[in-house]
Amino acid sequence: MQNSTWPCSNHFLPIVDIQTLPEFTIGNITKYFITRITSDGKSANDFKNFDNSGFPLFKDGHVQNICAHISTNFTYYVADCLPEMKKTIPYTIKLIIDNKSADVEYATCKCPAGTGPKGSCKHIAAMCYALEDFTRECRLREHVPCTSHLQTWNQPRKCNLDTVNVSDIKLVKMEYGKQKRLSSVAPYDPHPLSLQHTSVEEVQFLRNALQLKGDAALLHVIPNTAAVSSHIQISHQLPPIPRASQDRVQRLLRQQMRPVSLNDIFASCEMLLELLKPSQTNITAIEQATRKQHDSKRWYEERFGRLTSSEFGAIIKCRQYQGYAHAAYALSSSKQVVNFCHPMGQA
Repeated sequence: MQNSTWPCSNHFLPIVDIQTLPEFTIGNITKYFITRITSDGKSANDFKNFDNSGFPLFKDGHVQNICAHISTNFTYYVADCLPEMKKTIPYTIKLIIDNKSADVEYATCKCPAGTGPKGSCKHIAAMCYALEDFTRECRLREHVPCTSHLQTWNQPRKCNLDTVNVSDIKLVKMEYGKQKRLSSVAPYDPHPLSLQHTSVEEVQFLRNALQLKGDAALLHVIPNTAAVSSHIQISHQLPPIPRASQDRVQRLLRQQMRPVSLNDIFASCEMLLELLKPSQTNITAIEQATRKQHDSKRWYEERFGRLTSSEFGAIIKCRQYQGYAHAAYALSSSKQVVNFCHPMGQA
């Protein structure tokens, strides 16, 4: 079968307009690319174009404009196949199929590997898959670009989880052989420490002031007085934290003339001890603010610079004056002691 007997292009019609076509099956494709005897007397065994190269071209819609012409003994097919790289120049494919056996009698493509009369390339394989799909489905497959589909390579897992408050989430680092104790953390309050623990009277005063201004958006944010303060109410104003008292004394000591005398250091120490000595009113306020102990920020702040009950044992076991000095130095932060005695940070 030579190309000279090829019909005129006016005789070809789109395959969707032709009612009867040969039953082209996957067996015919296998026979042409695998079991067909070539000119050297061996099987073609073109598994590469049959499986790995041809089918992806057909699946991605590279085969286009398939037309056919039916004669007495043969059916002539012509189509365009877009290359994988330069898709602006299509390859023209021509096939001749026997009407009775549906075997491929002639195949050629304009690519280097598809030279006829028995060409074997991935473009011819893609056209064979397109013919098999059309004869089986009786319709052309509509090619939809990948960008028209939802992405499928990063699908989230389906999890049925109930929503919970952030404050109820427990973040615990698990370690082998250790059992972690879950601690209930109080909700985070972004206000400064001096503005926390707002009383009911202060909230009600703010609401009354905003209501006089009209419909203010802040009215929908601040809580009602009935809902204020599930927290512990502080009946008295808290005193400054110990670290603030130390910073205050250090600033005063830095203002002294250099070198600082020993009397000025002793006077500063007495001032710090006086500031750290709480009154009965302050004791009540500190007790109310530190009832949650390690869950309270104020509890850690009040421990700064103080001797706690867990440290009394080291003091009781001292036997001489030097032992007291070593114990005091060990129980205190050496850096804090140096910075307090030497405001310029030099030992």
